[in-house]
Amino acid sequence: SNTSLLANFSADIKLIPKILTARLIYGINTENAERNFFIPSTTYFDQLNRSRGALSTSKRQNQTIDATVSYKQRLLNAVDVDAVAGFGEYPANSSGFTATGADMMDAIGTDALGSASLSSQTVTSFRSQTKQRSYFARSSFNYQNRYLLMLSFRYDGYSQFFPQNKYASFPSASLGWNLANESFLRNVRFINLLKLRASIGVTGSAGSQAYGTFSPDGNIITFNDGAVAYVPYLLTQLDNPNLQWPKTVNKNLGLDFSLFGERVSGSFDIFRDDLTRLITNVNTAMLSQISTEPVNSG
Repeated sequence: SNTSLLANFSADIKLIPKILTARLIYGINTENAERNFFIPSTTYFDQLNRSRGALSTSKRQNQTIDATVSYKQRLLNAVDVDAVAGFGEYPANSSGFTATGADMMDAIGTDALGSASLSSQTVTSFRSQTKQRSYFARSSFNYQNRYLLMLSFRYDGYSQFFPQNKYASFPSASLGWNLANESFLRNVRFINLLKLRASIGVTGSAGSQAYGTFSPDGNIITFNDGAVAYVPYLLTQLDNPNLQWPKTVNKNLGLDFSLFGERVSGSFDIFRDDLTRLITNVNTAMLSQISTEPVNSG
């Protein structure tokens, strides 16, 4: 079974009517899942007639918190300015567990997994928590619907990177020239739109972790004739303080057109994306207990 909740709340505040406004947004997406799985011994499955069952639950929650301020104004009766600045935070959490067993009575099923044979009983669980934070600003300047300039800047942080590399900057800029509104084409009636544009910007995405991890090895070590028991933990990933945000530099040149009363329209584009600092897993040094580690490469 699966249950979910998706809710969004927003509030708009008019600081200066038609010029300066603020918006607050909160969104939450929560999903809860339960799974009850049982195969009776009368069913031939996986080369055996053996009862097997599992109970599992999982939970996932994503939240969005945004606060922005918008400014719209016409300056000098010629330039339309539209600007937005704000802050965003995006926590993500997930957790779950699974219990499995075999050889229980068919009539009991998964109602008493403790009755399964001891050698078949397993319990696993997990929990994950990440957070991304963004500071951003973007603005556009439109001069008489002929020349358009757009600027944007993001400063993003991700919880899975070390403090010195937690944040990265992502600027971008674009220019547009609407030739159809120039005097030398204004009287050409079959041209509705003819716009040249160019842009360059940096984007990035986070999805790997720089911190080391430990995992239990599944065995219990006893001392003093079983009076003392320890669960050994193994290092399964190394710390990598130098891991940074992957970045992609996007470059684009384009032409948009619309002709004959917008009966014919389209665009031509040429672009180049330079992907840098890609995160990949590479082999570690010889004799290391960890075979691979994530690094920025490519």
